[in-house]
Amino acid sequence: MPIPRVTALAAVLLLSAAAQAQISVFPHGPTSDDEVVVRFTTIGGIQGHEVTRNGAEILVRWMHSGILTPPMYLTHDIPLGELPPGQYRVTVEHLGSQSFVVRNGDHVPLRLRPWAIPATGALVHLDRDDMESDFTLELGGRTYGAQDLVGDGAIRIAAHAPGLVDAKLTTASGTVVLPAALYFFDPFAAPDFSVFERVLFPVLFASNGANGSRWRSEAVIANPNPWAVQNRNSVENLVCITWPCGELLEAKSRKGFEGDGYPRGQALLVPRGEADDLAFSLRIRDLSRDAESFGSQVPVVREDDLFRNREIALLDVPRDPRFRTKLRIYAFPDPIYDIDYAFAYVTVGNTATQTIRLAPSCTSQPCEAQPAYGELDLPPGARGEMSDIHLTIDEGALGWAFASVTNNTTQQVTIVAPAGRGEKR
Repeated sequence: MPIPRVTALAAVLLLSAAAQAQISVFPHGPTSDDEVVVRFTTIGGIQGHEVTRNGAEILVRWMHSGILTPPMYLTHDIPLGELPPGQYRVTVEHLGSQSFVVRNGDHVPLRLRPWAIPATGALVHLDRDDMESDFTLELGGRTYGAQDLVGDGAIRIAAHAPGLVDAKLTTASGTVVLPAALYFFDPFAAPDFSVFERVLFPVLFASNGANGSRWRSEAVIANPNPWAVQNRNSVENLVCITWPCGELLEAKSRKGFEGDGYPRGQALLVPRGEADDLAFSLRIRDLSRDAESFGSQVPVVREDDLFRNREIALLDVPRDPRFRTKLRIYAFPDPIYDIDYAFAYVTVGNTATQTIRLAPSCTSQPCEAQPAYGELDLPPGARGEMSDIHLTIDEGALGWAFASVTNNTTQQVTIVAPAGRGEKR
């Protein structure tokens, strides 16, 4: 179906929109088992669309239905369907392009771990299903074999241009292609969020508080696997002289550190192929009273536990005047809006909904790792009073929230975090 012509005014508005528009792909880290959706905004509506794919190039053509009065941005979600493993670029006509990676969701006899490595090369573990000892692995224009094995079933992969590569495995049983076998990333380029997952550490700080309290957050990251993992960034506040610094997690390692420098939260950017294999811990405690308590656990929030277009519920939040309660809210805005802030809409009990601006707090690179942040000190109520808190965050944003409840006398902290996806109707 041909694209209808637009008026001169509409053309000007479309060009203005294109100058600001971004494109989002959902889910953020798709596999070949997922239905992929591209998201974009236009001024006014659309009355139809057409999706065509030529190999790795996907084109979305859309038909404009006219400019609203007054002009209004509208958001559109266009399904692309399930895609084979590979690296793609989707182009939305008049608006721009977005590259993304689709990981292999099918079982293969050999998995290269870690799945994402620096373009400078790295040691890669062969995670295999009873593979014969004699083999050849063709990858990135090079051939590796049993003679290249190092230690416990690993090979050193040579440097390669950034991007996704397939591999071909040949054994006495035959030859099999391993699609999307390994991703080479440029550690100094902007992170690709189809490759890296955000894992939010909500508070990483050290500071003095009321009544002589000395607060510190203590974090642990563990990699129990026989292969190293190279993250895109670090949540340790380090002065890095020679890269990598805190980004590298050695095989079978455990790294504990005192959190500092990110009181409004920081996301660890973990390769999606390895995110589920890592373990995390975060605790805050008052060092001036360390004989009384080991502190309180704060959730480390994986991307699957962030909320998108869903209400967040915090139940039974204390309002007792013997305690002080602070609500902390985090959001990674949808990039289609080309902004680094978001708004949260908060209802405490039966009170009127409040709007809180979540402001950016970027102090280090990559800025995409630091969420927009806002907070609200809850006014005290009656002794023993509790309130449910319900909040939503701007459309498309990945958000989360929790409340800290601090005893005014002992400084003991209780954490109230969301659990489940229940929404108030």
